[in-house]
Amino acid sequence: MPKKAEGDKVALSMDKASVVLGLNQTESLSLVNEGKSLLRKADGNGMDDSCLVQLQDYIERCNSAKAKMNSRRKPFTTALIRLQKQFVVEENAIDPIQAGSPAAEARTHIRAWQQARMDAAAEAERRLLKNRDNYEHRLARRDDLTGEEREAALKRADARLVSGQRALKADAVRTEPVPVVTSADGYLEAFKFWWEGIGKGLPAADLERYLHPMLSFARKQARKGVFITGSGIIYKAVPAL
Repeated sequence: MPKKAEGDKVALSMDKASVVLGLNQTESLSLVNEGKSLLRKADGNGMDDSCLVQLQDYIERCNSAKAKMNSRRKPFTTALIRLQKQFVVEENAIDPIQAGSPAAEARTHIRAWQQARMDAAAEAERRLLKNRDNYEHRLARRDDLTGEEREAALKRADARLVSGQRALKADAVRTEPVPVVTSADGYLEAFKFWWEGIGKGLPAADLERYLHPMLSFARKQARKGVFITGSGIIYKAVPAL
């Protein structure tokens, strides 16, 4: 499809989406206002069987309206999601952290080359240290040297070692420490680390959002009669709606 025709199609779809959005907004606002009115009535007069029926009916109509609104907007949001995926495909094609992109391959090449440099530097330092030790052993076996001469020779060897280490350090690859989990317990340790640094200082609402999968699992297990034991958590009986 030519770009202009495709653009016209998108614009037309957006115009239709705006009409549907307006319809959904009108229906939503009407139900919101009705709900607020019912809640004011319940707060003012108190709950009774008649009010219960009204609120339950209201909830059912909200669910029904939500389903209709969802059905109306779904063709547009589905199309937008499909369009978004097309945009993301083009972005991923050049994303350095997206596996398979040339930029990611370039990063792999750079990392491999730098790792080889790091390995070579480590091997070079091992040789420097080994040479220093071997030199000291050779000096110890020589009978033609005085103690002062042997000490001076060792100082020169130390100076050569330090010089070599400095040269290696000057040409070293810049690195950063990256945590790598080596066992299942490592994830628990990482959580404890996060908890001490950030988690325990977060508001309860944020924690409920972050830990929703775990709390949801605990709720499902509670329905089976399996409960968490320990301090910091209780089980509260609430109406099952």
